[in-house]
Amino acid sequence: MATTDFRASARRLAHWCTGLIAMLSAVLVLEIATRTNDRRIGLDLLSAIPAALDLAALWSVRQTLVAVAGGALFTPALSRLLRQVGLLLLLAAATTVLLAPLLHRLAAADFPRLIEYDVANLVLGAVGAALMFLARLFEHAVDLQRELDEIF
Repeated sequence: MATTDFRASARRLAHWCTGLIAMLSAVLVLEIATRTNDRRIGLDLLSAIPAALDLAALWSVRQTLVAVAGGALFTPALSRLLRQVGLLLLLAAATTVLLAPLLHRLAAADFPRLIEYDVANLVLGAVGAALMFLARLFEHAVDLQRELDEIF
């Protein structure tokens, strides 16, 4: 696949991500705004933290795609963006699995488990950790390429 094909694909995906982020952000805001029980608004805002982290991860994916569309195929900036996506995915998963049940308990809300054992979020956290590792590997490859360019 030619470089221009990667760039064009990345540009299309970035536009798709922008629409998805806008739609999901609107749904999240509407969901919180339409709550009828004002006493639970604090708990609802705390419960929205994982979704906000997921949206931030999607935004980072969009930034990564924009960077690729702009020609940043093998750069330290791309490695940094991949690490950022991985970290946000890992944080979102950890917040959902570990922090949300604790916050519900602290708010005296009924929550029957100590952790939210959700396979999808556990997989998302593992993907986030893998992306962070791949970003380090990618950064090392960029450094090796730089050294090779200096030699030749």
